[in-house]
Amino acid sequence: VTINERVKFFRKNVLHMNQTEFAVSIGMKQTSVSSFEKEGATVSDQSIKAISSVHGVREEWLRTGAEPMFIQTPNSAL
Repeated sequence: VTINERVKFFRKNVLHMNQTEFAVSIGMKQTSVSSFEKEGATVSDQSIKAISSVHGVREEWLRTGAEPMFIQTPNSAL
């Protein structure tokens, strides 16, 4: 599975967003999302960082598919 397929999977199957909604959420245009979801297209570091910071998905998962998908926060012990 490529980074392009992971971005598309995350947008459609996890977030249940169309390209326009997803683009707005990360401060981009729909055409940008469409282009980096195409097989073989380059997804810029800036795009990866935006997706990660806005949606809590790990950059490593986006880049390589290494689990877990989401950023884990340590549980506070009270």
